[in-house]
Amino acid sequence: MITVINGCVFVPHPHVWQTPPVSRRVWETEITEALLGQETRQALRAVARRQIIFTVTATTPSGRSRLDARVDAALKSGLGCAPLHGRACFLGANLAAGANSLTLAAGGAWNWQAGDYVALLQDDMTFDVLPVTGVAGLVLSLAATAPAYNWTLGALAWPVIFGAFTADKEAAVSGMLAQWKVTVTELVSGRSAQIGVSPAHVPGVGEQVIGSTNVIG
Repeated sequence: MITVINGCVFVPHPHVWQTPPVSRRVWETEITEALLGQETRQALRAVARRQIIFTVTATTPSGRSRLDARVDAALKSGLGCAPLHGRACFLGANLAAGANSLTLAAGGAWNWQAGDYVALLQDDMTFDVLPVTGVAGLVLSLAATAPAYNWTLGALAWPVIFGAFTADKEAAVSGMLAQWKVTVTELVSGRSAQIGVSPAHVPGVGEQVIGSTNVIG
């Protein structure tokens, strides 16, 4: 069962917490010479891209088959998505299948915004990944997609990270089971925003406009 969201293969398998996930922010700067000769750095990216490295495994042969298929599909496309482990929030109320909003408990580890995706997981076959269309305090609007399952008060809700997908060589745990160490790196920061005001467009000399008759005097 392979789920693709926004062109990215979703990896719903739980993280192996014996090895803590590694969460990083990736910046980009340019080094130039200042007027007085000292080194100066110029930011080329307004908001850092996130990266997460985590380890997933399966506890049954069928689960391993599904995990291997998902990792192979993500490696083939180069794009994957996964829960942002370490940034989970808790449901503050029961969530029924078909609902158009969910309520979070106070004190969560993520600052939700419209455009985020929220993941709720029971196992790698039972999960919901839902686009957030609006945020009002602790209530997330899910107008575009409703949950397929019922979720109880206190269930974990993770933000989802999308981006480039890589994985280390599969490591054997036993004769039947294995682990994957995978990395998802945002291609564009999920918190990118327009800086300043874009200047108004001014037509130039000889500019061609589609759908208009150009008269040269």
